[in-house]
Amino acid sequence: MYTQLFLKKLSNKHRVPELLNKLIVVSRLFHLNELEIAVWSLWLERLNWKLDDLSLETFLFVTGAQAKAYLNLEIEMEVYFKKLGHDFPKVRKAYESWIKQESHKMNLSTVDINKEYKKFKQVLYKARISS
Repeated sequence: MYTQLFLKKLSNKHRVPELLNKLIVVSRLFHLNELEIAVWSLWLERLNWKLDDLSLETFLFVTGAQAKAYLNLEIEMEVYFKKLGHDFPKVRKAYESWIKQESHKMNLSTVDINKEYKKFKQVLYKARISS
């Protein structure tokens, strides 16, 4: 429901507003909810937006998929990975390679996730006040 506002906050938080459309594409592909976007934001921050050898688009797909997978059962993710493998086979291979690297193992605390979610939720309160 509020995913567009969360994505706008994510793009502004990382001072890359021109990425909003790319973030929207990835979030729609993976049906990211607000909590998953908060996890994605934390993960991008922890990674320092270090792309390694990936293009920006592939990096966003890979990290978006990783955020989705972090909060969901593997069986639920199969639908997304099947689509990713069919429509974006190079991205699927990049994802599989990415998650095998020890430095890319996601380990976030529930406290950090909750804090990030609350920061993002402040956007909603500000939007309500200004409307």
